[in-house]
Amino acid sequence: MTELSAKKLQSFVNQTTMNTQVANDMTSQFFTTALHSNHSSFIEDDRYTHVITKSKSRFSSSQMTPNEILALEFHPTGKYLAYSRVDGSLTVWSNIQLPSFIKAKKHYLKDATGNDRVITDLSFNPSDLNEFATVSNSNEILIWKPDQSPSINKLKTINSLGNKSKINKCSFDPKGDWLVATTKSECIYLFNVKEDYSLVSTLNVSDIRKNDIVYFISWDNSGRNLFIGFKSGYLAVLTLDNEEKINDNSPGSNTDNVCTRFSLRFSLCAHRSSVSAIKMDPWGRFVATGSSDGTCAIWDIKTMCCSMIFNGINGAVLSMDIDYIGKTLVVCSGDNKFRVFNINTGELINSMDFEDYNSQLIVKFFPNNFWFVLSDKNDTIKVFSTLVGVSDPVKVWGVEYERALQLLKNNKLSGDYNHSSNDPRNAANVKNNNSSMSSSRRENSDSIRRSRQGNISRVSKGVQKMDRERTDRDGSKRQGIPRDRPSRFNQ
Repeated sequence: MTELSAKKLQSFVNQTTMNTQVANDMTSQFFTTALHSNHSSFIEDDRYTHVITKSKSRFSSSQMTPNEILALEFHPTGKYLAYSRVDGSLTVWSNIQLPSFIKAKKHYLKDATGNDRVITDLSFNPSDLNEFATVSNSNEILIWKPDQSPSINKLKTINSLGNKSKINKCSFDPKGDWLVATTKSECIYLFNVKEDYSLVSTLNVSDIRKNDIVYFISWDNSGRNLFIGFKSGYLAVLTLDNEEKINDNSPGSNTDNVCTRFSLRFSLCAHRSSVSAIKMDPWGRFVATGSSDGTCAIWDIKTMCCSMIFNGINGAVLSMDIDYIGKTLVVCSGDNKFRVFNINTGELINSMDFEDYNSQLIVKFFPNNFWFVLSDKNDTIKVFSTLVGVSDPVKVWGVEYERALQLLKNNKLSGDYNHSSNDPRNAANVKNNNSSMSSSRRENSDSIRRSRQGNISRVSKGVQKMDRERTDRDGSKRQGIPRDRPSRFNQ
């Protein structure tokens, strides 16, 4: 170990608080390990089995039939993962135990909605462990709940919205009190989850933006504000308000005179093209938006002023997510690239190319850690993780601290204080050290030899002393064993 590296290690060990530089270094190291190591693994669902089987068959063609992922969501606890595909299938994984899905249970429906429809969006109910809703560009909202069987039970069908409604987006609020569903350009529906998904209010999209199309919806952390991204690039914020009903006091009339409905708080032009992704900061500081114009923007939640823009993505933003502590923003773009940004500085931390992928990329962080799932080649899903127990940069810091401490300890025990050989002074020092070590070895050898000779001399003197004492006791000189004296050697 060189003196410079030893000083760096010592400085790292002496760092008792995680400052900005340490946090950035540990975050970069975490994603480098996750993206470029052998810790990643595939989710072995039906698509993975199909891809593996066909790739090993002698009769398979080189072209693999696409089966893209349309919607993918985690339950807030991280115990459930659900996703839909272009073939109309719905897959749910329960009892997930990170970092792999080996012990997780798979629930699968080959044709979840029927009538040649596909699930365009899904959302988990935060107040229920495994209840979730799906929409499929129709007038129905389906409520599901997987049980102990490999299948998925359909709990409820909401189809009171009219035959012409084509709902393609849905989302539960963070508290699980409300479910919002939207069509592309007609209506926004609000349902009360606690009252058996009763329809509470309806808002026309034209009252917010005329001749525009809803592309993305997302609740804020309080569950009182709904962010809507439009095709035009506009971002609108709706607020839940409680209004008094006008009712009569006749017997049998509804005494509940409070009605909850959406009202437009404000709207702004956020991007030059459609808003394709919206994500809230876990701490409620800001909201991030992604667009097909190849930019991501950070908006201060209090003032709704743009505080940062991420440029240079070189492709439409297809999917993005923020980790559970609000440190990093991950972006999948139309140029088949996966990027990791530092939200606080805007710095590009890491990236990976997916040039040979023909499907749309999608990414999601696991709740409560930095591990994430990412769509992979041939529409499979891959889990990107690190060492077991090292699930975020803070834990990486702990591992690196122990490693640095051990290296310094080993360095001191071995006495390895070599310096760079490029410096003549260091070379002279090394030569002097080597000569000193040689002379020390010679002195040690001489000392050992003298010690051995002294031991032999002392043993010899002791034997002579014993002979003299025995001679005095026998009254004769010791000349060996006397011949006339009985001895057990000559008996």
